[in-house]
Amino acid sequence: MTAKPELYTTKFAQFVRTNTEKDPAPPADLIELLIESFLLTDASRDQTAHAMSRIRHDMVDFNDLRVSLVKEMVVTIGVRYPEAHDRCVLLRRALHDIFKRQHKVSLEHLTTIPKRDAKSYIENLDGIPSFVAARVCLLGLNIHAVPMDRTTIRLLVESDILTSAGSAADISQLMLRHVRAEDAVSTHVAIRKAVDRYLVSGRPARVGRSARKSSASPSKRASRK
Repeated sequence: MTAKPELYTTKFAQFVRTNTEKDPAPPADLIELLIESFLLTDASRDQTAHAMSRIRHDMVDFNDLRVSLVKEMVVTIGVRYPEAHDRCVLLRRALHDIFKRQHKVSLEHLTTIPKRDAKSYIENLDGIPSFVAARVCLLGLNIHAVPMDRTTIRLLVESDILTSAGSAADISQLMLRHVRAEDAVSTHVAIRKAVDRYLVSGRPARVGRSARKSSASPSKRASRK
């Protein structure tokens, strides 16, 4: 039986401190945040910013993006964008689902309903990846979440911070047990800074090696007794 992934909490705390950055300004538009989050999944912040700039330049509005063909969306964000086609297929599905439900491309109604209902709405959109749902909840709706994508998980495993890989949804749930709600945004920002560096260098984060054996999570230590 494969052991469940566990987090070396002390090393993770060091990792976050090392990559601390200023928290971002609150998003002005939830749809823009959703699109940005689709683009940021397994990509860098620079890649995302460039693609968002091209979308704003090429599209009249986000409904224009919704009605575009997938191949047109790919050309807009760049044919060399990581997993451009698959990414645009999922984004288009999500935008169409929102339009079908709201009769417009808008998520502003989510700010007026209970957080539990807003979270359920986002998580159940057609084509929505775990990372995107978690990031919209965290940054746009002030809901406790820790967005995880495959690149982040690979970085944490290679940096000896996470004992093994798992699905983005499962690792996100694991992180929720160790990241306080008030620290979730700063933790996410620190992770993305480290991911940016990792995507350029291909090298894992350097965190104090001596902490590895002593910094397993309480549940991990308990399982060894």
